[in-house]
Amino acid sequence: MKRASLLLIVLLAACGGSGTPASLVPVTPDVAARAPRPHAKPRSIAFDSAASRKFTVTESNYHRAFSESTTCNPLDGEIAVVARTSSSPGSVTYTVTPQSAGTCTISISDVTGRAVKVSVKVTTAAITVH
Repeated sequence: MKRASLLLIVLLAACGGSGTPASLVPVTPDVAARAPRPHAKPRSIAFDSAASRKFTVTESNYHRAFSESTTCNPLDGEIAVVARTSSSPGSVTYTVTPQSAGTCTISISDVTGRAVKVSVKVTTAAITVH
């Protein structure tokens, strides 16, 4: 009995003495801060020619579709055409083709609303007139 009491005292001292094992103490970590987020490569595209460019968005442990929104087609004229060119679980690739001078943003989101933004800048030098 003395050995069991000594063991109980040692165990209580190891967990802070409250009598509650550390594994049962409620922990409220900021789960959203540690959750995987979409990542884009590259995060910005600057056009100095009419050639299209690609960017890829990935998210670890994500197996659903991404959605996109863009400011690249404002009412006063299209700055760039954004097209999804390939996708697989956790990854999507887009092709961006410059149309007219300006800046815009492409936002790619997962189903939980976590998003990454890619900035696009098109200069007049990127536009060729035929």
